[in-house]
Amino acid sequence: MSPSHIVQGLCRWLQSQPPIPWQQGRHWSVAGQGMGWISEAAWLQWGQASGLFQPVEQGLLLGSDTLLQGQPSAVQQWVQQVHQQGGFPEWRDELYPVRQPDEDYEQDSAGLGLLERGAFRLLGLTSRAVHLNGWVRDGEDLWLWAARRSMQKAIDPGRWDNLMGGGVAHGESLQQAMLRECWEEAGIPPEGAQHARIGNRVLSCHLRPDGLHREWLFVYDLTLPADFVPQNQDGEVAEHALLSVPMVLEWIRDGAFTPDSARVILDGLLRRHYFGDAGALLARALYHP
Repeated sequence: MSPSHIVQGLCRWLQSQPPIPWQQGRHWSVAGQGMGWISEAAWLQWGQASGLFQPVEQGLLLGSDTLLQGQPSAVQQWVQQVHQQGGFPEWRDELYPVRQPDEDYEQDSAGLGLLERGAFRLLGLTSRAVHLNGWVRDGEDLWLWAARRSMQKAIDPGRWDNLMGGGVAHGESLQQAMLRECWEEAGIPPEGAQHARIGNRVLSCHLRPDGLHREWLFVYDLTLPADFVPQNQDGEVAEHALLSVPMVLEWIRDGAFTPDSARVILDGLLRRHYFGDAGALLARALYHP
């Protein structure tokens, strides 16, 4: 199949992702700054009775940014109550900084306050994550290590990811998170992972069962030796597979890969000029949807 036909199929896949039903939810802000989005169902079930948000013409207004400050903050206490009532499919006991969506996410920041990671989608907040494409060269052929998610994962169990992907917690730099996740998910020690090179950042924004997923994905690339075999350390990976790039692209079009990992892989291939001149069309669909 020619590169142009491959690109056309990938563009159709990108464009087939369900649009976000903005009209079926409410944008919310604090101190005049837009922060996130909450679905109408979640607002009626959880948010309305909290007393933290005031309905305004533009959506919802958080009473004050002080409600995000302190540990636990007023918002964190409300989130804890929602958790106790079964409101989150995944509770991580990890704190993420609450940041404005138009900030520079390459820079570390304490944000307006800290909040449980599992609540970010409920509130449509923006987070950041690191991902790593693990490449293997065999002559002219290019291969990619993929990781199948554990069936115990609350989100996308059994689907395929690129070799490593994970969130950046409060107090971590991108580099620190990348080194930690490389070991936890693939058994790559720091002395090997430090050779990874950061490429682009890709915005992933789509609706999930637990709310709006909006995350900046910082993409790293690492060329691995032919005899390397990943060894998961944290129990979140069911298996690894070394796949040819044509097979990877076929699996992306078939929906076998998660939306985030598919974007990360396509970004890595575009930077390697894998698609030739046809890549310009794919780049527009990936970076400017």
